[in-house]
Amino acid sequence: MKKYNIFFMVLSVIFLMSGCATVKETARGIAGISTKQIEDTRPSAMKEIFSYDYNTCQGKVQDALDHIGTYTYTRNKAKNLIAVYISREDTTPVGIFLKEIDPTHTQVEVSSPSTYGKELIFRAISSNLGDKADKVPVEKQVKQAMAYISDAEAAPAQKIEIPVSTSDVSGFGFISCQLSLEFDPALLSLISIERGELTKDWSAPVYKVTEGKADASLYGTTAISGAGTVANLVFKVKDNAKAGNTSLNLREAKFNDGKIPSKLSSGQLRITAKASK
Repeated sequence: MKKYNIFFMVLSVIFLMSGCATVKETARGIAGISTKQIEDTRPSAMKEIFSYDYNTCQGKVQDALDHIGTYTYTRNKAKNLIAVYISREDTTPVGIFLKEIDPTHTQVEVSSPSTYGKELIFRAISSNLGDKADKVPVEKQVKQAMAYISDAEAAPAQKIEIPVSTSDVSGFGFISCQLSLEFDPALLSLISIERGELTKDWSAPVYKVTEGKADASLYGTTAISGAGTVANLVFKVKDNAKAGNTSLNLREAKFNDGKIPSKLSSGQLRITAKASK
């Protein structure tokens, strides 16, 4: 009986300390499987694309995590997520999201509510993968840009901004971009297309939206370099949208009127159930 009394006393203390947190989320945290914090901070994640196929990249990421002694507390295959604590003693949560860009390139995102934790893990992974990536034979290295739509999550009636990004375009003389995409009009309305971080000094996008399709053009006078966001797609999820995944299909991304070769990677929007009132 004493054991049961102690157990319920502990639960009571946890409940009182949880504040506005739900009992469900608190329980998940106790079990060590909550990923809410790292998912909430994902928009500010550090990210990079590496010259590895998905499985190899995942193995190299795990090698880096093992080397610095992190503690993996959950894996979510559906979200391509590895969630770790910095160590068994330091329970700062850090999430590593992997996304296949194409058969030979994988994007790694590192997210955490702690800037220190995020930078520590990102440096460890980037160092491990970067050293090896430099040894990829020249004939297998990227000779084109990669344009991709990031995965995202939203609830019915919610407005969300989804980036269209590119890999490093340094040295390409990148001064124009034409995008074409498709989406499900029964679930989403495309409100606008805005400039991205890389194209912030370009003229405002010229775009046309029809039933489930959109075309956009962006132009600049000064070539941009580096990797980052080319455009932001501002969607509104329909009020009656059902929970599930819907594709954001990037049909075309012509850089400099097609003079810069590019590969495409579409994204997915996960529509969640409406939050209970």
